[in-house]
Amino acid sequence: MYNDPKAVDKIVNRCLASIRAGYYQDSNRAKRKLNYTTESLEHYCDEYGDYYFNLVEDGVVYSSASETCKTLIQSYCDKGQILEALILDEICYQDCFTNGKLAKRKIIKDLHNINQNYLNYFTTTYGVSRDQVVRVASTLKHFSNARLNRQVDKLISQLKGEEDLIESLCY
Repeated sequence: MYNDPKAVDKIVNRCLASIRAGYYQDSNRAKRKLNYTTESLEHYCDEYGDYYFNLVEDGVVYSSASETCKTLIQSYCDKGQILEALILDEICYQDCFTNGKLAKRKIIKDLHNINQNYLNYFTTTYGVSRDQVVRVASTLKHFSNARLNRQVDKLISQLKGEEDLIESLCY
């Protein structure tokens, strides 16, 4: 690592990869353990929903991805960042993944074509004034595809930098 200008990045990436691998290993161990017990898996699905739960000394710690997304989008709405909130809602709830990859073209297409039903959904779900959303939606129609693509990339890189915030929302 000496005399390497990218040493810090390499160390951080290695640590994150190790933490991620450890999490998946724990998750798989818990799944294997469930296979050898006599409890019903349907019971866990009914009780905890569609997310991984982890038994710890103090009880069950779990994360609902749906609630985390809604909380994150609501935080952007509260800060008045409606464009970012619209992009996040599109990513989280509007089926913009194909073959496990984010389809930015679908996000851009949907943002260019925001209709009244979506406006009603967004304003009622997040408690944002309709005027704010209409104003942002009307400006989005004039954005180029490249500009919207840059906005999506900027938001994703910003979220990657805020992993601590997202982790605090998860637990």
